[in-house]
Amino acid sequence: MKTKIPVLALFLLAALLPALSTARKQDAEQAPDFSALGEVIKAEMTASKAPGAECVVLLGGKVAYRAAFGVRSVETGSPVAPEDLFRLGSTTKMIVAAACLEAEARGLVRLDAPIGEKAPELHPALARLTLDQLLSHTSGLAEDAPMVGPLDETALAARVRAWDEKAFFAEPGRIMSYANPGYVLAGYVLERATGKPFADAVSSLVLAPLGMVKSTFRPLQALTYPVALGHQAGPNGSAVVRPFAENAGNWPPGSLFTNIDEFARFLAALLDDGRFEGRPVLRSGLTALMTAPRADVRPLGRSYGYGLVMLRERGLDVAMHSGARTGYGSVVYAIPEKKFAVAILTNSSGAIFFRSARKAAEIAFPGQTEEPAKPEPVRTTSAAELAAWAGAYVNGSLKVELAASGDRLWVKAAGKTFPAERIGERTFRAPGAGQLSRFVLVPGPDGAVAFLTAEYWALARVRSPAQRP
Repeated sequence: MKTKIPVLALFLLAALLPALSTARKQDAEQAPDFSALGEVIKAEMTASKAPGAECVVLLGGKVAYRAAFGVRSVETGSPVAPEDLFRLGSTTKMIVAAACLEAEARGLVRLDAPIGEKAPELHPALARLTLDQLLSHTSGLAEDAPMVGPLDETALAARVRAWDEKAFFAEPGRIMSYANPGYVLAGYVLERATGKPFADAVSSLVLAPLGMVKSTFRPLQALTYPVALGHQAGPNGSAVVRPFAENAGNWPPGSLFTNIDEFARFLAALLDDGRFEGRPVLRSGLTALMTAPRADVRPLGRSYGYGLVMLRERGLDVAMHSGARTGYGSVVYAIPEKKFAVAILTNSSGAIFFRSARKAAEIAFPGQTEEPAKPEPVRTTSAAELAAWAGAYVNGSLKVELAASGDRLWVKAAGKTFPAERIGERTFRAPGAGQLSRFVLVPGPDGAVAFLTAEYWALARVRSPAQRP
């Protein structure tokens, strides 16, 4: 039996078709063209000697651009494909933070409770910490990130059970200082809370629900798929890193293997409050929980949430994180309110393409402009102030000395000395000093300087120095 279409419906359809066609054409015209992004990525590859890279851009929570560049290995010349696995480095932290939040949603942990409730075998100094402190880098743990170590997965438990009060450089909750051991400890808590090895715990909480079936912490599993080999840049170009840099006791802070197709699934859920393709996958409130400021990054005027750094650029609120490890580099740059994110993965030690990430945001939101930087005039400093600030500052293997000489402060680190200019109440700049080119001195409860903070790290003052550099 044939169904007759009413004549009126045919007239309406005929009237709507031109409008629909025009709407589609306008959408196509308004969609950003990310083709120029590839040229910026290639330029950063040349500058960093990174053999390969892959990039994905999400706009409106959907993939708007996806591309691969260069080679998996300089020895084979095999081209990178978007499906190839790279090792993330510290952008792994946002995955681990999401796993902890999901574990809390399932009633397995509480972020504000002492972790000793789940791991009573830990040293009392560690057992009093909370997941909130570990994920926000306010635990007071000293920095340490060994790239090479034991290969057996039991290394994670063995490592944290050997820690005691010597693992700290500051009292918990006193100051924000980026600490990979905090995420190592969080990974161990996930093991104890789920009753599964760390890699399986994260898979069951985050990776599997999102369909990230190739993503893994296990090298022997990753190597069953196409993998971009890690490289180290040198004066004569890049070479494959051998042997493979591996330490099962340091997986949680920065060792996830993934590709842009699977990482895009996590980013889509992060941008859509835990939903993926319209359905709830991770806990509700995920975006707000991960991006809420938990600690101040004083020298940079930024804040840290859970596995994400928050800052404001070109009038937009940005959530980002970078990753640098032996053989690899990565960056995620997201604007949650716009449901925008870009991820760029590279196979060269510490090759982090910030310029490319910002270029993607500029293409997506061209009308936004950067506010001009305010001038920072040099302030005078008294001899008494210089003497009060001079001293040695330590955080694990990180060591800096401030010495007073004449009318200024001098920065001594890694065998080099730099003059520092005072540009704020306790803010200084030291041109050419790398991570110490801008630092802030933070007082303790008694008003005396207790910490030096530079970029994302803090160092505790430990002694009075000689007065000359």
